[in-house]
Formats: sequence, C-alpha cells, structure tokens
Amino acid sequence: MEFIKLLANNIINQDHDGRYNFRSSLKDAHGPHYHDFYEMFLVVKGNAVHNVNGEKQWISDGSLVFVRPGDKHYYEQDTQEISGGNNGKAINGSDCQYINVTFRAGITDMLINCFKGCFDFNKLLLAPVSPCITLALSEKNRLKIELTAFNAIKRDDTTHKNAALRIMLSNIIYRYFISYDYSKHNDYPLWLRHLRSEMCKPENFIAGIHRMSEISNISREHIARVIKKYYGMSPSGFINDLRLNYAANLLHNSDSDIIDVCFDSGFNHLGYFYRSFGSKYKMTPAEYKKRNPEEAASI
Repeated sequence: MEFIKLLANNIINQDHDGRYNFRSSLKDAHGPHYHDFYEMFLVVKGNAVHNVNGEKQWISDGSLVFVRPGDKHYYEQDTQEISGGNNGKAINGSDCQYINVTFRAGITDMLINCFKGCFDFNKLLLAPVSPCITLALSEKNRLKIELTAFNAIKRDDTTHKNAALRIMLSNIIYRYFISYDYSKHNDYPLWLRHLRSEMCKPENFIAGIHRMSEISNISREHIARVIKKYYGMSPSGFINDLRLNYAANLLHNSDSDIIDVCFDSGFNHLGYFYRSFGSKYKMTPAEYKKRNPEEAASI
C-alpha cells in the first residue's frame, strides 16, 4: 500500500499555527497518508476503523486521537473482522463525522517547554500507535464547543487565532493525555478495547453486565475470562469500578445529594454503594464530597 506525504505548508495557512476542519463523512478524508505536522481529531458521531502504523484502532463517538508526524494512517468504514478468540465478530463500521485540528510541529516544541518537568512527552510521542482515548459525553460536548469556538475566530485575526490554538492544545494535553498510560492496553484484543471504550459511557455501565454482551456480541463466559486475564477482576467488579469513578466525579463536581449520586451511577442499594465506595476510596462518600477537587483527584 502506498502512503502519500502531506506537508504543513500545503495544508495550513502560512501565517497560522494550525487549521480546523469538520469532516461530515469519511468519504472526505485523505486516503493512506502520513505528514510532517501533528493532528488531533475528535469523533462527534458514528464509528469507523482507524488503521495506524499497521494496527487497527476502533474509533467511535467521543474518541479523541493524537496523530504524530510520520504516523501512517487511514480510515475504513467497511465491515471489519475483529478477533475475539473463538468468538470473533464482524463489526459493520458505519460512516462517522469528526473534527480535525492540524498544527505545525513547532507547536509541540512549545508544549514540551510548557510542561517541562511535569509531563513525560515520550509517552505521547513514542507510543507505537496514535494515542487514543474515549471521552464521556459531557467531555466530548465540552471539547466540541471549544474546537468550534476556535474555528469561529476570524481567519485574518492571526495573532488571536494562533494564541487560541496554543492555549487550547495545552489544555487538551493537560486534561486528557498527561496521565494516560499508552503502553498498558497495546496487547489487548481490539474487541476488548472497543468494549472498554463503550462501557466507559454512563448509559452502558449503568445498564450493567448484559450490555457488555450486547455491545461485543460475545458470550458472558468468554467476556468473564478475558476481563479476568487483562484486568484482574470479574465483569461485575469492572463495571462497579466504572460506576465508582463516575460517582466520585459527581461528588466533587456537582451539588447532587449522595443518594442521587448513588442511583445516577447505577447502584440500586445505598448500603452497597457506601460499602463499595469505602473499599475503593477508604472514606465515606460524605467525607469525599467535603474534600476540595485537588485533594479528591489525588486519591
């Protein structure tokens, strides 16, 4: 397969540090390519397969991907066969919409200086495939608004547009990529990575274990064996962990009562919620709620 090289000077306005694009369909995307600039894209609707450096990445609504210079990649929306042991499944990748921001390589030097001593950029720059995370719905909408606001800046207001891009990229790196372990999930089956991304969405982990089988089209028994192998816990433990993380975020990011947090996170019994929360965070939900966000985030 031949990959063409895209150049920043042909993609980005000469006086600008970067460029915003909204792609309403994969039909508008470039074919197999690599480039001398960075790009970041956020999937806002649908799903597809992102082929990058010889590996397949399942991307769906809320996926945020950081593509480096030299990453050879392209997108597919045809049916893809994803291995799941004896439970392999075919996923029909629908079309998807995404926001793409390209930025010059020199901007990365600026970011490295900003985070010097605070963040190991090798995690971001040397990962074997383009780092990809899945944002919760609220975070996806928040980022979508920020990206759209950047695009609303007048094109000829170069100083404002370049400053906004640098601030936005610094915030994205800090919020979403600064503590992510890119090597941790590299050897996980693709179907499991897709399942985990989907199960991080509140509507799925609140629904419970049966949703795991619905999403993956794999038997509960096989899911249980694979979850145990890669995460060291049962499916119920895996889901409870997602629910507890969500509950902790609600406790220090909202004014919701504890009983509302309990049920909004997918727990059916307040007593069980208290016991599970205490086991994970070594304090009661009320004690956690009283802590300031900085203290809570460090737990």
